[in-house]
Amino acid sequence: MRNAKIFMDGVLETPAQTAGMLEPYLVNQGTAEQPNWQPGTKSGQIYVAPEVLNPLMTALGKRDSIRMCMPLRSRGAPNLDAMEAMRRAAPGKDIRAAIAHDESVDRPITLASGT
Repeated sequence: MRNAKIFMDGVLETPAQTAGMLEPYLVNQGTAEQPNWQPGTKSGQIYVAPEVLNPLMTALGKRDSIRMCMPLRSRGAPNLDAMEAMRRAAPGKDIRAAIAHDESVDRPITLASGT
């Protein structure tokens, strides 16, 4: 296996709104003419727990390419934590990891030197 694509959560856009977010999605409690956006009850779900993701990413880091699909504002940003663990386990290795669908970011991202 040379490539892996990990689907970490669902879809950010309406109507699905299944991407795992820090805060609940807003729902219109008003009308189309007079919207009243309030926090709803859904905040999405993370499909891969950190205790599974971190060792998986570390193992995959020995391969060539990894792509994760997940908004970066997700609860606990497990994708960034897993990438950090992977890079620590393979220092200096040219790992071509990517995060897709990163429409929402809740913290600054600093890439390691040479990555």
